[in-house]
Amino acid sequence: MKQIRTFAIAALLLATVGVLFTPFAMDNGYSWLQNSISETGGQGVTNAWLGRLTLFLSGTGVLLVVALKLRSWNRTATFAMALFGIMWSLTSFFSTRSWIQDVPFDEAESITHSFLASAMAIVVLGALSLGFGRSNVSRKNRALAFLLAFAATFLPLASLLFPDLAGLFQRLMFLYTYFWFMREARTGC
Repeated sequence: MKQIRTFAIAALLLATVGVLFTPFAMDNGYSWLQNSISETGGQGVTNAWLGRLTLFLSGTGVLLVVALKLRSWNRTATFAMALFGIMWSLTSFFSTRSWIQDVPFDEAESITHSFLASAMAIVVLGALSLGFGRSNVSRKNRALAFLLAFAATFLPLASLLFPDLAGLFQRLMFLYTYFWFMREARTGC
């Protein structure tokens, strides 16, 4: 279990580094304030492997935390969190279109990426809501899970209202998600 915990935290820390520093390896015109993390792994983008690796590490880190929590999370929440991690990893294999105009792209691949990203948000909200009702969850853990649900709900909505800050809002959501899962990994089985 200690090795799984170490690998889970390492994957999430590396994903954090990717979220923070991959924008600096992007083509001209990419703005970490406006553009999404998915766009760093977009079709036809220079160094897209960095963005895709970030997404893959995100999902892998979640799946490793799920493996750690098999005994403490209920079956439904465990299934939902595993599905969340799988979908997050899969987003790395289906790239979105580039932010750069006139770059050819595969529309089906871009739609698949968007579908997975949207579905995983719904799944994680469902998993968190299942966790709210458990009687053995401390107030602190319940509050932190509520904050994750809040971030997963309202930061994407804020991106719609303030598109010039959509990249910033998404990064905040990802960073809090990483924090939440790393904390879950540290609290053990």
